[in-house]
Amino acid sequence: MREKTFLSCLLAICLLAVRGISRAGGAHQEGLLAYGVTSVRDMAGWLSWLNALADRGDATSDPVPRYFFGGESFGGSQMASGDANLLIHSQDDARRYARHWHEHGAHFIKVFTSLPWPLHRAVAQEARRLGLPVAGHMSNVERITKSVTLGYAVLEHTMNPRPYDDVLQLLAQVGTRWDPTLRGGYFFLRDEAE
Repeated sequence: MREKTFLSCLLAICLLAVRGISRAGGAHQEGLLAYGVTSVRDMAGWLSWLNALADRGDATSDPVPRYFFGGESFGGSQMASGDANLLIHSQDDARRYARHWHEHGAHFIKVFTSLPWPLHRAVAQEARRLGLPVAGHMSNVERITKSVTLGYAVLEHTMNPRPYDDVLQLLAQVGTRWDPTLRGGYFFLRDEAE
């Protein structure tokens, strides 16, 4: 008989619902709970769909994870990916979309590396005014330094090679979290947890 280990904590998972859960029509929500995942942070889904997933727990007696989401990511005119991204062209657009995301229940705003720095600044300023954290990408030391200067709450992924201690100390000192990507690509949970 195989032994199983129980973690005496609540687990959280960060994923892209538009690429996983929502394409399955939310069918994996119960599976997430079966695997011990009680909170989901979705980094780049459609606000209307994510609100529906989040509201499911209030509207039904179904057990579902808690959802924290940022809606479509903010990007510049040269996106690397075509999924669920807004193309921001001006500082007015950046501020208007940040307000729109706030009004429609986003818990944070995620910006892509394709967004020019003046637009990063506009997003960060408006998000700070609204009380919304901003998430960015941790791809190099220059980007990390600029993101910290703008007050980003979290930096996603990692850089290669691994960041040196001075970078990690900078993040710790200002309170910016680093959320390294441990596994990329698509994954699917089994229908039943083992």
